[in-house]
Amino acid sequence: MALRENSICLYPFLQLTEVETGIILPPEIHEHPVICRLQALACHLVTFLMRYNR
Repeated sequence: MALRENSICLYPFLQLTEVETGIILPPEIHEHPVICRLQALACHLVTFLMRYNR
């Protein structure tokens, strides 16, 4: 699952939302365990949807 999680390129997309909204968060926010977990869960959700919505 980790390979698929990184291969869908959702992590860079999540970073681009900051640029789009104009709200740049400090590194402390990006490195917070809860934020890291939420990003991982978002990747898992997208991976799940891509796998089962064929």
